[in-house]
Amino acid sequence: MSTKRLTVVALFTAIALIIFVIEAQLPPLAPIPGIKLGLANIVSLFALFWLGKKEAFTILILRIILGSIFSGHGATFLYSLSGGLLSFIIILIFLSYLFHQSTLHSINYRWAISQYWSIKLCHFYLG
Repeated sequence: MSTKRLTVVALFTAIALIIFVIEAQLPPLAPIPGIKLGLANIVSLFALFWLGKKEAFTILILRIILGSIFSGHGATFLYSLSGGLLSFIIILIFLSYLFHQSTLHSINYRWAISQYWSIKLCHFYLG
């Protein structure tokens, strides 16, 4: 990875982390701990289209790990990790095998739906 690409990945990670931390300060939308709007996923989705799969995955994982450390909630890590990984895998499958000419809006809807259901599954299994 070149220095310029590494700098862009670091910048995207910082932007996603800032959005994640600001969003963690908002009041909860549901009585389930760890559920948020998921606005930081917009950065990961944009990175997937602009930078590629490997860099988007790096941004996603770094944002989840650092965001969980900064927010201080263990449940946040589990929900974010399960939601982020499952959503990322579903979007990669969707992009690779089903539709090559998808719009950003259709991918964003699929990301949000898969994120929601993966968090619901995680909440079901954890408690």
